[in-house]
Amino acid sequence: MKKVYKHKENRNLIPGEIYNFWIIKKIKLPDGNNYFVMRDPYGEKHLLPSKYYDHYNINPQSYYLCRIDKVNCQGRLFFEPVHPIYSIGNEYFFSFEKIEILISKKQVLKEYFKMKGESGEMAYLPFNPIIKLKKGKFEKYRVVKIRKARIFLERLL
Repeated sequence: MKKVYKHKENRNLIPGEIYNFWIIKKIKLPDGNNYFVMRDPYGEKHLLPSKYYDHYNINPQSYYLCRIDKVNCQGRLFFEPVHPIYSIGNEYFFSFEKIEILISKKQVLKEYFKMKGESGEMAYLPFNPIIKLKKGKFEKYRVVKIRKARIFLERLL
């Protein structure tokens, strides 16, 4: 019969859940990119690309909350640090700035309304030619997702 060790039980990080990570240090790898070295609540170390989150005030030798974004088929974990201002599902005021085209990882072009929050943060609302937005007018929108520090919105009716 296989022996089960207590320290190996329930050590899975669940996608969608938020965990407190200890930020050990910031390093530069041979690929030329900077990363945060973090330790999860179970003692495992992970890397987080720092280029997206430099404005999040993440400091080495401190704790920071991160949401487990997804786990791919190879078991690799993808993290999204909790945004310092905005939370998913909450409503905030944003104003229209301009229309912008974003390129996805699969090289797909998508149009978005680029919005500016009251705190100066930029966010993206999916483009819809029916919607007429006035530049500089603040309206309430819901934050639906945050990926790589980009905030995505949906319009309230």
